Amino acid sequence: MNKLILSLRFWEIVFHLVNREGMRVIFISKSESEIWLEDDRKEPYQIIRIAQKDLDWSSELRRDIKETYERGNQVRKQLSLRNANLTNVILSPYEPVDSYSELIDSPRPLTGGGKQDQRTILLPLEKLDEKLFPLATEWKLKEMPTFLSFNELEDPESVIYSFKHSVKRSSEKRVEEEKKIFMYGSPVLTFIMIGIILVVFSIVEMYGSSTDTATLIAFGAKFNPLILEGEWWRFF
Repeated sequence: MNKLILSLRFWEIVFHLVNREGMRVIFISKSESEIWLEDDRKEPYQIIRIAQKDLDWSSELRRDIKETYERGNQVRKQLSLRNANLTNVILSPYEPVDSYSELIDSPRPLTGGGKQDQRTILLPLEKLDEKLFPLATEWKLKEMPTFLSFNELEDPESVIYSFKHSVKRSSEKRVEEEKKIFMYGSPVLTFIMIGIILVVFSIVEMYGSSTDTATLIAFGAKFNPLILEGEWWRFF
């Protein structure tokens, strides 16, 4: 039961960050229990890793933090965001039974982190609202994620599936839009350069010929004797 509730809360949060706040999906694990997001709403961008894990002991938390930070460095390089901060958010049914406070951090609702800052935030289900609110404030979310009443759901697994599908579809749609901009966006700079070339070509043809050496030199072509006399602008 707890695992089902955990999965529901996980996907409710991810759905909100992607569909409501506009964060970008970087990676979804095969088990669909871990997702990496890029918060590119405004600079400085940050990387957010959200995972659902059943943590019994602090050693498991310590191992997860180490692996996440190593993977985070790879993600930074892949996205050319070497100075981006990394926030590792872990949802767990319960807190580890032994001491773990030295391993985790607190949200910073009033102050931001520096460059390449790496933090881990633990969100136990029983303290979810309490822990999530300052994090939402730090991320400057438009609103808090809303959570459905689990006991009132007839088919929780179908609800979870719908959240997953919506997140994946939003991610695919964004990728398609970015490809369209890259492939079919208006090449304004190219048109400007072509226009300048045509104008200069026409002027050269009016005053001589584009195949005449003397005319080309008169219009600024690279000519070493004149460059030696100080006309360095002919390099350009």
